[in-house]
Amino acid sequence: MIQLAADENLIAVFRKHNFYFAVKIFSLIILALLPLFLYPVLLTVNAIAVSGINYLLLFFYVIFITLLWITGFVFWTNYYLDIWILTDKSLIDVDQIGLFSREVASLRLDKIQDIKVETIGILDTMLHIGTVHVQTAGNEKEFVIPQVDSPDQVKDLIQSACNNLRAAGN
Repeated sequence: MIQLAADENLIAVFRKHNFYFAVKIFSLIILALLPLFLYPVLLTVNAIAVSGINYLLLFFYVIFITLLWITGFVFWTNYYLDIWILTDKSLIDVDQIGLFSREVASLRLDKIQDIKVETIGILDTMLHIGTVHVQTAGNEKEFVIPQVDSPDQVKDLIQSACNNLRAAGN
């Protein structure tokens, strides 16, 4: 995992909301069950008359389920390893890209200029899900924490950490 400096203390770890991961997994389950509902329809139409085709269909169904399982594992890996770490000195963005690649970016809290919360849609409003945008003074990229649970609390935590750092520096 990420190693913090010796004088750096962990404040919070943010992750995308569970809802979006659950939607992806639910869609995979629907895709896995769809052929099971289509098979009886094919039997009634007499499209599968030869018994050897049944074994071939079963073979392809097992391959299909295996691919869905691998896709679900990739979804889980991306969900679990995409994190944002807030310390008393910095905000760290760990972006998992696929299974074997990740980007880690760090932003010092004293460089933060603006923090904006964005909530779009009725579902995100009801579930308290939103996106937090963190703007910096330099030419560093904007930090975006998408689909986070309770974005206002995340903003308050980051703002509080920035204020504590500035108060300690004075």
